[in-house]
Amino acid sequence: MKKSLFTSLFILTALWGFSQITITNANIAPEGVTIIQANDTLPDSSIQPGNSGANQTWNFSAATADYLDTLYTELPSWTPYADSFPNANYVIRQTFSGDTSYVFADRNDDFFASLGYAGSMDDSSFVTLEVIPQEIIMDFPVEYGNQRTESFYYQETMVSTIPGTDSLRFKTATEKSVEVDAWGTITMPNGSYNCLRTITNRTDYDSVWIKMAGAWTLVSSDTTFSLSYDWYTNEILPGFDLFSLEYTDGVVSNVSFLYATQVGVSENKNTTAVIAPNPVKNHTIVQLSEKTTGTLKLYNQSGMCVVQKPVNGSTVALSLESLPAGIYVVVVTDASKTGKQFTGKLVKQ
Repeated sequence: MKKSLFTSLFILTALWGFSQITITNANIAPEGVTIIQANDTLPDSSIQPGNSGANQTWNFSAATADYLDTLYTELPSWTPYADSFPNANYVIRQTFSGDTSYVFADRNDDFFASLGYAGSMDDSSFVTLEVIPQEIIMDFPVEYGNQRTESFYYQETMVSTIPGTDSLRFKTATEKSVEVDAWGTITMPNGSYNCLRTITNRTDYDSVWIKMAGAWTLVSSDTTFSLSYDWYTNEILPGFDLFSLEYTDGVVSNVSFLYATQVGVSENKNTTAVIAPNPVKNHTIVQLSEKTTGTLKLYNQSGMCVVQKPVNGSTVALSLESLPAGIYVVVVTDASKTGKQFTGKLVKQ
């Protein structure tokens, strides 16, 4: 499983000045954002976690982009698996080497939590996995000195092809502790930012079980320990987990960092949506690059559809007079079998 998705779900916005920062739910980016994450497979020796404490500096300008991952922020209703996670209101979708996977999350003013995963499991068949009870990615407000511990698990059960057994179960149970142990300034290839740093100690207990004659029996188990550091900011609109590294036996083993973000970019070939004016006070126009017959929906930041209207052509007029100020996401879905979607972010003043 792409476990990095469970630990890289933070899409952040703006605060001025180089000082200690606070991160809240308001800093999570809206749906409709494309995030490009770079991976450095042979990190420079200068890339080290450094010290904990206040007013630290980290210079990671030597990081290089050996390959890129692309992630998309979405609403559950935009995916085929919303029914499997009825309590989710936010999704991170990742496409890698032709495979698509989803992390379903609950985002509110108290916490940001992973509820489950839909995608390939160790390059095998497509599965949906619920995280029980959930994995808290961040407690809000996030501030220097915060600490938390938690435990959770997910498992997959399938019919066994082994003679004499009924079922197979693969289970991963996790114990995790997180501390916001430093704040300061981080320098990356694309600039310098105020940041908070977290240190995460994680223990994963992987086990395989078989069911025979109605009883489950443990047949194998393995324990994995990991230590990771993550840097977050609220200075980029939209931003992301700025920098992440895994530290194994005194050696930096994996490095990833924010490469770029795009707002309102359509994934469909040669199709785009332009919203103007934007920001808007009362009225705006959604201009599509091709004629479309379908439906336009406008979602607020809680994932609620607040406007729905038919589309028949390449332009759609929107009236926002009755809506409160805030960030909204426009989704235009083609009613044809292709089911193309045009997405864009709209700011109501």
